[in-house]
Amino acid sequence: MFFTLSTLLLALAVGIFYCTRKQQRLLIKPLNKRFRGVAVSLVITAIILTSQQFSNSATVFLVIFTLMMMLMLIPLLSLFYKKDNS
Repeated sequence: MFFTLSTLLLALAVGIFYCTRKQQRLLIKPLNKRFRGVAVSLVITAIILTSQQFSNSATVFLVIFTLMMMLMLIPLLSLFYKKDNS
């Protein structure tokens, strides 16, 4: 339960990180940089939830691995999403 919730929180945090960058391709205008604090708090919450279920070393590995995969997949998925230029 905690791992599924923490994975969803990490996916949301990476999505927010991506949408606050000016090179993002999902939104017409990037999100305000104040949303990065929300993303950091989501990552910290995911770390706390994961540490409730796994050991510290497993928590660090799982969080880093999940962040790495999401940071690769979200920009890749945005290539398939065509923005309307009209």
